[in-house]
Amino acid sequence: MFEEVNAPWQQGMFIATEGSLTLADVTSRALVLWQDSAPPEVDIDVVESNGTITIHNVWDSGRNLGRFESQMATSGMLVERLEPHGWRYRCNDIGFNPDFKKLVVRVEVVDEAPFEASS
Repeated sequence: MFEEVNAPWQQGMFIATEGSLTLADVTSRALVLWQDSAPPEVDIDVVESNGTITIHNVWDSGRNLGRFESQMATSGMLVERLEPHGWRYRCNDIGFNPDFKKLVVRVEVVDEAPFEASS
């Protein structure tokens, strides 16, 4: 769930696994959800996985650097554990003055299977 956006450009999340994820009618090993076009809450089914879900913040600064930008030199995420089965990701995209409020996302696991966060 996207909780907060404080950036001048489009923000989103990249979610992937070694296996497959399903969202609506799309099944893929990787999905990109954009804050400005995704519903407030999104249910993603983990169809098959090695047990690890990878999550990165992504953005489109309008500089035509590809479909999206991610993992640049000044980007990063602070991860907060939310009991019992959730995490809050506070993301910074680019710039030399880090602001980990540019994108804030909450992820919850609703299955009882063990899960380990990775970013």
